Amino acid sequence: MIEFGVGRGGGLVALEDYASEYGRSAGIEVEVYGFDLRSGLPTPEDYRDLSYVWRRGGFTMDVDATQRRLKSAKLILGDVRHTVPEFLRQCPAPAGFISFDLDYYSSTLPAFEIFKASDAQILPRVCCYFDDIVTDGHMFHCDSVGELLAIREFNETSGADQKLCPAHMINPPFVSAAPWVNQFWIYHRFTHSGYNTYIGI
Repeated sequence: MIEFGVGRGGGLVALEDYASEYGRSAGIEVEVYGFDLRSGLPTPEDYRDLSYVWRRGGFTMDVDATQRRLKSAKLILGDVRHTVPEFLRQCPAPAGFISFDLDYYSSTLPAFEIFKASDAQILPRVCCYFDDIVTDGHMFHCDSVGELLAIREFNETSGADQKLCPAHMINPPFVSAAPWVNQFWIYHRFTHSGYNTYIGI
């Protein structure tokens, strides 16, 4: 399980809890990693980074305080342009869930380098959560800026072998209006050696 954009660590702590619960029920060990720049949001590169929403320096991490909150998750600090390729060179366990909360287009797109993982480093389908693709009344996201633009460009340039697709979740009435319904997407690697393995229904 991976989180891009840790901030104060609340999401990573939650991932630890889910990892522990799922690991016990499935009889496996689930590793948790959190990627963060540490120094907060960098200077926006252009309009695609939504500088009317995000401010340079926001979400600065107190590394020591964040580390004290964690039980087993590993922090990976630095620019994702460098940390993601290095992470993959270390041959981690297969990624099965990824949360993207880097806010900017210019930060999210290079984080998609995680999808260059080998088949041994990623599941054939990966649940992905995108924090910044739904509006709260003033963000007004669209697929020409921010995370949605990064998703669109990834799908346009990655070829037919892999795509990021909405989860198209079936929801009972009491959660049908919840924003997270639209924030869950699935990474599909159609050529993955395990993609066609029957999983049952």
